[in-house]
Amino acid sequence: MAAAQLRHVIRESCIAVDPDLRCAACGSMAVATTRAEHLEARRRPTWYCPECAERRRQQQREAERRRAEELMAERRAEEERLRALVRTSFPVAPLKPVDPEALSLSEGVYLLAVTRAAATEDYERIKPIADSPTLLSPRAEFDRIILERLSRNALLCVDPDSILDAFDFRNGAVHLRRPRRVAYKCAFAPTTEARGWLIDQLEAVFASGHWPEHWRSELPEVVSLIGIEQCIAYLELQQAERDLPFRAGTKTRAMFQRMLEHHSLAQAFNHIWVAARYAADHLVRSRISRSHAANSAVSFLNTRMERARHEHWNLKPFRPDPRCCRCTVVDVLNNTVLNLGDLAFTRSPL
Repeated sequence: MAAAQLRHVIRESCIAVDPDLRCAACGSMAVATTRAEHLEARRRPTWYCPECAERRRQQQREAERRRAEELMAERRAEEERLRALVRTSFPVAPLKPVDPEALSLSEGVYLLAVTRAAATEDYERIKPIADSPTLLSPRAEFDRIILERLSRNALLCVDPDSILDAFDFRNGAVHLRRPRRVAYKCAFAPTTEARGWLIDQLEAVFASGHWPEHWRSELPEVVSLIGIEQCIAYLELQQAERDLPFRAGTKTRAMFQRMLEHHSLAQAFNHIWVAARYAADHLVRSRISRSHAANSAVSFLNTRMERARHEHWNLKPFRPDPRCCRCTVVDVLNNTVLNLGDLAFTRSPL
């Protein structure tokens, strides 16, 4: 018999038994068919025969499955506890029919904008604004103001089945941390038909021009507020494009309010673009901090605005920036309330 055949017969027919190496579970001796198997078994601090090893693996998998089920049960229990706190802190308001003309003008504009942006087909719920494919307002901060205003006046109420990450749980109290991440229930009417009727009535009253007197008196304030938000959003965008950190405050809002008394939004955007360019140049020339350079834009804007007004500059009108002007609340104001469309951007609507 050739040597190769002999090795094949030995490999297929013989086994090696090590009496000094036994299974830690059943005590059977280690059996190996190759040198590699024998050396691998000797290297292990604790050796188990194949049957016992498989049994241990099954036990481990079963223990892991039970532990996963226990953790899942604990998470469910904790979620139910937190959900109960949310339901207690944010009860669903009684659904009462609302007279459209009893609303303030801002409430009517906000309600139309929110329902257009994120309402379900039956107007029962408002889906999370953060998940809406269309912008509600020029800025996320203004989204929060709109949602809080409608909630405070019982036109919307927080859906307690919203994601728990949107709430802050501290010392047994629940606070709404992210208004844009929660869903809302429409509380302005008790039925689908009544909710649809109210929205249709709002649209009809705005379109007719026969407004309640308190709407007319509130119109300049609403137009100014939404215009200021567009200006702030555009300034923040222009500063961000130049890597200048900026957050608008009371001073900036007051400056834009004065600006919009004498300039259209198209002209205001001209001022803003030039001011952002000035801030970037000022950063390079003066070697100041980026935050200082960003804040210098507001002072420059104020000076430039006053010069343009007193010297009667013929300012080139800018086009609307879709990143801050193509949003639902602006569309409602310009198209439904004012019925001016893009003319509301190029000229003062008041």
